[in-house]
Amino acid sequence: MEYYEDIQNEDIEIGVVLGSGGHTFEILEILKLIKNDNIIFHFFCANGDNLSKEKAEKEFEKYRTNFVFIPRCRNIGESYLIALIKFIFIFIYCIFLTYKLNNIKLLIVNGPGTCVPVVFSLLFKKYIFFKKIKIIYIESVCRIYSLSLSGKILYRFTDMFVVFSKHLQNKYKKAKFYGYLF
Repeated sequence: MEYYEDIQNEDIEIGVVLGSGGHTFEILEILKLIKNDNIIFHFFCANGDNLSKEKAEKEFEKYRTNFVFIPRCRNIGESYLIALIKFIFIFIYCIFLTYKLNNIKLLIVNGPGTCVPVVFSLLFKKYIFFKKIKIIYIESVCRIYSLSLSGKILYRFTDMFVVFSKHLQNKYKKAKFYGYLF
């Protein structure tokens, strides 16, 4: 029992990737379900996405928070080739960023394109440096019949993959459906 009490009093560092618009709303609603005063949230935001930062600051003012800005992999209208080249550089950038945030034990993402290099940088830490990191991908609530591009890319790499559709759960065997979380 004493060990459990020690764990309850430890700080838990959770990484969360915020995306613009609906992605931020969805992830913040889900994070409100977490009730633990010992959490330090590390929010990853795309450069220039100050609105997501403001929303997270307002919703989680009682928690310790840290905001990290990363470049976008793809801007609207950009080719996938340019996005791939940018991804490689942003992935390397994220490796250095996540190296500094050494104690993240859990990463929660819900599909903005910004999450892909962050996830791969933490997978790098997990398998190269043997860090104990869990990655949870929560597909956007608006995805009912097919996964988003980020979901398709990250499906095989996550420890838990959550969907909001029975159809997607049946189509993707690893996917978990818990009903609507918010």
